[in-house]
Amino acid sequence: MSNEMAEAGITESKPVRGRPPGTTTTPHNLLQDVWLQVEAARAHYKSPTGQLVSVAAACRRIEAGGGLIWIVAGDRDSIIDAMKTPGSSLSRAQRYRVELGDRGPQVIPDKNGPVIATHSISYAQSLRSRYAEANRLVRSNPFIREAWTNMLNNRLGLPRLPRNKW
Repeated sequence: MSNEMAEAGITESKPVRGRPPGTTTTPHNLLQDVWLQVEAARAHYKSPTGQLVSVAAACRRIEAGGGLIWIVAGDRDSIIDAMKTPGSSLSRAQRYRVELGDRGPQVIPDKNGPVIATHSISYAQSLRSRYAEANRLVRSNPFIREAWTNMLNNRLGLPRLPRNKW
């Protein structure tokens, strides 16, 4: 910083890094959805001895199935109109079509497709990173851990744990 700038009272600041606040486009419950889906996959693909598969293996299985996609439901014409409106929460949504592939149903980008999605995670490493972020949240907050574990048990058809087990 030059002496003239210092004398004028101008201070040097570091540039701000990252995405500006309020511009994120991810769904508000993304971490919850990722954590529940990965934990359900871990339970679904557990070994014959009953041991859960690793998080990385569960993420690879989810990736092989096409990843996670947040689909918008409702009146399709209204949603398509909202997609055309600049600044709308659906302005970045994309359209897809579903095809039956060799690995089961797959969602493929198509500008005229009937399926509308706001967000997707299609790579195992991205999914694993989001899971790690969600798992930090679960480990740090016992109320979130209880709620999400109960949701997971409901999804898997398991009984809820008693409150004193937390």
